[in-house]
Amino acid sequence: MTTATPPRPTILPLQAQGIPPELAGRRQWTGYRLEWNAKGGRWEKVPVDPLTGRRAKTNDPRTWGSIADAIAGLERFRCDGVGFVLNEDDPFAGLDLDDCRDPETGEIAPWALAIVDRFPHAYVEPSTKRTGLRVFFRTDWFPTAGCKPRGAHGIENYWRTRFLTVSGNPLPGRETIGDGTDDYRAWHTETFPPPPPASPKPRPSGDMLEPRADDDAVLNRALAARNGAKMRDLFNGSTAGHGGDHSGADLALVSGFCFWTADDDQVDRLFRRSGLARPKWDRDDYRARTIALARRDQPGPQPMPPAPPPA
Repeated sequence: MTTATPPRPTILPLQAQGIPPELAGRRQWTGYRLEWNAKGGRWEKVPVDPLTGRRAKTNDPRTWGSIADAIAGLERFRCDGVGFVLNEDDPFAGLDLDDCRDPETGEIAPWALAIVDRFPHAYVEPSTKRTGLRVFFRTDWFPTAGCKPRGAHGIENYWRTRFLTVSGNPLPGRETIGDGTDDYRAWHTETFPPPPPASPKPRPSGDMLEPRADDDAVLNRALAARNGAKMRDLFNGSTAGHGGDHSGADLALVSGFCFWTADDDQVDRLFRRSGLARPKWDRDDYRARTIALARRDQPGPQPMPPAPPPA
C-alpha cells in the first residue's frame, strides 16, 4: 500500500536583513529545496548551488556563493530557502536543536532554553520549519569529535562540512553573533564527554616499525603499501580523491602516516614534506585536531613488512 506524501512543511520566509553581517559577508551560502524522501519518510532539505542550480556539496566551496547569489537563486532555481555552510576555515560553530519549539505559539521546551541560556552571546533563530532552533556563535576552540549524543533531545553540534538553514528571523534579544568560546568548551565537554580510554592493544610480534625509525623509512613504507597509489597522490598534493576538500585530503594523508608511526612529531614532519602542506597546517589547533582524528581509529604502528630483495 502506498502511503500518501504529507503536505510540505511551512517554511519561515527569508528576512535577509536579519542575518548577522559576520555570516552574510562570507561566501559560504547555498540555496536548498525541500524534497520528499520516501524511504526515510520525511521531507529533507537538499542544498543547491546558487549559481548553477545543481546539488551543492558541503565539502566543495565551488558549489557555494554569496548571500546575494543565494537570494537570487531562490526564484531562479525554485529554492525554498538559503543555508550557510560551516567549514574549518571560518570561526563559527552551530547548534541544531530539533523538536523543541511549538510552531504555533513559539513556546520553547525547557531543555532547549537551558542550552540557549548557556550561550548568551549567540545568534538564535527558529529553524525554518519552525519546530527547532539554530544557534550560531564565534569560537576559536573546536572539538575533535562529538555530534549527536546518545539519548539527548535531538541536539546536533556542527563546525565543519555541514550546512544549516538560515531565515534571518532571530529571537528577541538574540540578533547578533558574538564570541562563545568559553561557553562552547564548557558545554561541549559536559554534553559530549570523551569515551573512557581503551585498553592498550597488544602489539603484534615481529619486527616493528618503531617511532624511532627515520622519516624516510616511514615515508617509503607508506608510499609502497597496498594503498600506496592513493598515498602518493595525496603526498603529491592532489585533493581530487576527496572532491577538492583540502581538509579531507589532509586527514587521509595523516591517517596513512599514523598507520606506520606512533610519533606525532614524525607525522608532522612527513606532512610538511608533502604537496598538501599549507599555512593552515601551522595552526596548532588544526594540526592537533587532524592528528587526533587520524589516531582515533588506528590500531597502532603496524608490523614492518619484509624489505624488498636487493636489486
